[in-house]
Amino acid sequence: MTTIAVTGHMDLAAPSPNRTLLKRAERLVAVWNGEPPSGKGGGTADTVLEARDAGLPVDVVWPDGAARRA
Repeated sequence: MTTIAVTGHMDLAAPSPNRTLLKRAERLVAVWNGEPPSGKGGGTADTVLEARDAGLPVDVVWPDGAARRA
């Protein structure tokens, strides 16, 4: 198994970084609060939905009591 860690914001000017990640992945582990896509594209929600649509196994991690910072 190869682990590809992505932290912080990805450069959206790069050609589809999330699609490249999904093409190389056997499973997606996402830290995601379950909120729908923002409409900006390229976010965690978009990536999780795209992975699921492609049939890629997805594990969502969101600890009880966790909250996004403003």
